[in-house]
Amino acid sequence: MINKGGERVIHDTIQAIQEAEAKADAIVKDADEKAEEMLAQAKQEAEEKRAAAVSEANAAAKQQLDAASDSAREGEAAFEAEISKEVEALKAVAKQREAQAVDAVMAGLL
Repeated sequence: MINKGGERVIHDTIQAIQEAEAKADAIVKDADEKAEEMLAQAKQEAEEKRAAAVSEANAAAKQQLDAASDSAREGEAAFEAEISKEVEALKAVAKQREAQAVDAVMAGLL
């Protein structure tokens, strides 16, 4: 009888160990799955953050380019206005000298 009782204890112990191993395997499997999910989620979040950063950088670059273009157009307009003033001033001087030249030629002929 003692022998049969000892066998029962051994059997129960082995069964308990097998159940514990099965539970441990399930815990490890579950942990692996969760780790894979977390890794996939982290990769997705990193990609989303990278895409957002690229988008933000592109928007900032476009804004700077637009500002530089506006500034260049303003500078070009100011330069053209200045050139127009100088051309008008040269035309006025030329007209005045033309009148002086005509007067000088007329005076020389008379």
